[in-house]
Amino acid sequence: FTLIESIEDGNGDEFYLVEDADGLRGYLDSIRVSVSSYSIGHAELPSANSLAEATIMLDPGHGGLDSGATNLSSTRYEKTATFDTAMALKAQLEAQGATVMLTRPNDVFVELENRVQTSNLNQVDAFISIHYDGSEDPTWSGTSTYYYHQSDEILAQAINQSLSPLALDNIGVIFGNYHVLRENTRPSVLLEL
Repeated sequence: FTLIESIEDGNGDEFYLVEDADGLRGYLDSIRVSVSSYSIGHAELPSANSLAEATIMLDPGHGGLDSGATNLSSTRYEKTATFDTAMALKAQLEAQGATVMLTRPNDVFVELENRVQTSNLNQVDAFISIHYDGSEDPTWSGTSTYYYHQSDEILAQAINQSLSPLALDNIGVIFGNYHVLRENTRPSVLLEL
């Protein structure tokens, strides 16, 4: 495909007008499009050989004024759930000998670019962004694991497999054009729990 132009709808979503070799044109949601030049300089494998040697950065999504999704009664915020999950995961990883870093130490907002810069500067072995999907349909639920760089699909598969025993449906491993994945030079995944 050849990119013709990038447009944004009234909701802040970005779409690409593309054209194939036969001249057919169509719009693609940018969240589903990979640009190969973004993978230049991306670390293909972690440098650690074991969890005890690994430095892992946990990224509790949202924070501060950005509450993220809420539960149906608007009494629980995604930013709180992601932070609680990150802290529990941090304790478990550290018990296994890993060095764990957080992109935010408490309920503060951190720009996406700063989250990525911290990961890249510290050359972490894995960057894991934690989120919880929201829906107005109370019957909809499930976990999904996103990756951007082809080399990160193995990490995404491994983490997704560990989520399989949960009582929630496992939606699977999905390509996702998210800033914290696309701009990250370190092995990275985004979890929607």
